[in-house]
Amino acid sequence: MEKKNALLKYIHSIAVSPRIYLDPGPVYAVEGRNFTPPNCHVTGHPQPVVTWAKSFGQLPRERLQINKGVIKLLDARRADSDNYLCTARNFLGTVVKRTVLVVATLPQFSVKPAARVVTAPGETLTLNCSATGDPQPVISWKRQGAQLPVGTSLQINGGLEIRDIKTHDRGNYICVATSAGVLDVETVTYVDVRKGKLGCVFRNFMKFVSHSPSQTLNTYLRKAQNEQNFVWCPFSKRANKIIREMVALSLSRQSKHYSCTPINDLNI
Repeated sequence: MEKKNALLKYIHSIAVSPRIYLDPGPVYAVEGRNFTPPNCHVTGHPQPVVTWAKSFGQLPRERLQINKGVIKLLDARRADSDNYLCTARNFLGTVVKRTVLVVATLPQFSVKPAARVVTAPGETLTLNCSATGDPQPVISWKRQGAQLPVGTSLQINGGLEIRDIKTHDRGNYICVATSAGVLDVETVTYVDVRKGKLGCVFRNFMKFVSHSPSQTLNTYLRKAQNEQNFVWCPFSKRANKIIREMVALSLSRQSKHYSCTPINDLNI
């Protein structure tokens, strides 16, 4: 009897209760992708047995891989969002720790600016950007290699507005859509700011008529506007007003009698 008690005393002297080290989260997974939750690091002697469970419902066994207490979730789904419980057990006791898993949808752009935009100094440039996702993404802007123009840039409803743009403002502008504070996607737009008569320069505007025009004014303007590289020539305000009114009239009549001659280095 004394030997048995001595043995038990010895076993207890070297035995250690289970302990768990686990990131409480939240941790984020992208819907449709495989995900490995934080490792449930367990100590104790004898080596504790490790098991996993969810706070609500059953683990998706058909999409779950378990290896030595480490789990991998396949094809993560929104319904997988939950508290995941790691349990460590040996003869000295049981310990439970949890981590919070959130499965989110990677943002997708519903509106994004063109890859390249051309404008002239002094103009106001607006780059529109929006995205969908669950949770709803937050839109932010940044500039590659530099900060956004100070005092002249403003972010409004996901868009970026740059007023009185300067030539030194040219560069890559990046729209970032972020869900759950950690999942983000980006789209890049190169903004080119050039001096001079950008866009369509009208030669002898009042004498547009060509016997065999290569392209009509209507076709040219629609093409340039669709490509988002059309800017008005920096003529005088009065000249610009007259040109805009005549172009508007031309477009409204679906004119087929005018041609526009591109003569700048952008070939537009």
